[in-house]
Amino acid sequence: MCLFCLQDPGISSSQPPGSYWPYDEGLKQEVFITNASGSPLIGKVWPGLTAFPDFTNPDTHQWWFENLLQFHKAVPFDGLWIDMNEPSNFVEGSESGCPSNELENPPFVPGESDPRDLLRK
Repeated sequence: MCLFCLQDPGISSSQPPGSYWPYDEGLKQEVFITNASGSPLIGKVWPGLTAFPDFTNPDTHQWWFENLLQFHKAVPFDGLWIDMNEPSNFVEGSESGCPSNELENPPFVPGESDPRDLLRK
């Protein structure tokens, strides 16, 4: 028999400082996507308040690998299903919303329709 684990890349950020290695070490190594002020952008997915690894940062790859090694020592899995690896967030922007700037509010945006219109057709 084989054990495959479902793994979400979003890292819970709601534990007390010093109590959750993946988040604490991620902060030290600066591997999370940051907001305009340079703090980790905190969104929300399945674990609740969540920091998102910045996989465009080469240091993130090593940090992710170290997390998997630690987890594998505790739970010797045979494979992983990496779920929610597409950009996903259950809040708009971050827990503090979106900044109001020209990148967030471009002069031209695609038209949006009222979803109720689809029910009327």
